[in-house]
Amino acid sequence: MPQPQEPVRAYVEVMLGRVEEQVAAGVAVASVEEALVVDVREIGRLGLQKFLDGVAAVEARREVTGGDGVPRPRVEQGHTRPLRSVFGEVTVTRWAYRARPVPDEPQAQTGPDAVGRGRRTPGNLYPADAVLNLPAGKDSWGLARLVAAEAARGAFEETVAAVERASGQRVGKRQAEQIAATAAADVDAFYAARRPGPCPGKTLMLQADGKGVVMRPQALRPGAAARAATRAPSMPSPPSATASAPSAPPPPSAPTPKRPSPT
Repeated sequence: MPQPQEPVRAYVEVMLGRVEEQVAAGVAVASVEEALVVDVREIGRLGLQKFLDGVAAVEARREVTGGDGVPRPRVEQGHTRPLRSVFGEVTVTRWAYRARPVPDEPQAQTGPDAVGRGRRTPGNLYPADAVLNLPAGKDSWGLARLVAAEAARGAFEETVAAVERASGQRVGKRQAEQIAATAAADVDAFYAARRPGPCPGKTLMLQADGKGVVMRPQALRPGAAARAATRAPSMPSPPSATASAPSAPPPPSAPTPKRPSPT
């Protein structure tokens, strides 16, 4: 009995068959290119899903103790969570480690009859999430990196449109804002960790070129002031030949003699 073909290879065969049909039909290059973009994204999504399924298939049981000091001896297989990547949404399957109920905080137990009351069950732990370095949210690190890079270039409306063009994934404006804020949360710590410390015994020197900088005469050093005083003053440039000379006022006209009117 033939084994079923895995999804990635099956989709590649479908894509190649579609290309052959487009060759026979004489489809334009632009249409083929647009269809291949969608196919390549789906192949990437199926490949990522194959990787996650392979990791889930080889997960082995281990001893797990949480940060609260409570061991998780119980194991449940088949717990899933969605993950939206740059190729599309995939499903992560892993084991959940559960704890037995433990007594609640001491302050919740008051009085002699408080024994057996105030018990709680700590939350599940998923060691595979740490092994895969999965983010706390739904969006993968690759998609979050793309959103953060586009958010640094412009408005969030433009970010949403650019991410959809690049990956085909529709990210809401509020989600883009949250992703950008999360990406910038470690900026101060990043630069603080790379701030150089003091270097005893070393001198930091700074040299600047002041050539061509006009200095005020009273700010010159004595030697420079003496040399400047011996220089011939610069001659003013001659007036432009095309400049028009100021026009002189017209000469006063002679008064017109008055004649006596006839009576």
